[in-house]
Amino acid sequence: MGDKAIYVEIEIKADADRVWQLTQDPAQHPRWDLRFSSITPVAALPTRGNRFVYQRRTLLHTITGTGTSLRERQRPDGTRTSALRFTTSDKLSPLRAGRG
Repeated sequence: MGDKAIYVEIEIKADADRVWQLTQDPAQHPRWDLRFSSITPVAALPTRGNRFVYQRRTLLHTITGTGTSLRERQRPDGTRTSALRFTTSDKLSPLRAGRG
């Protein structure tokens, strides 16, 4: 059985600049992305992104992993994208590797 991708989309009642601001702040990210309880930047990358350590705390176990923020891409039409890549070797993690 192959890997299955999950795609999620939701309407947000805020302007694009406010959403962008919150999604670029590692301290705010866990408020809306339940894959993470905390994200701690550990090193800046020459590509304007960051390496980070993340945790996902549960009642019985804390999953720790690492990742990279790919920072932003701005297109001529004004649209912007940003993404995280993350991974863990924790066998109890429901996510081994992902991006979003």
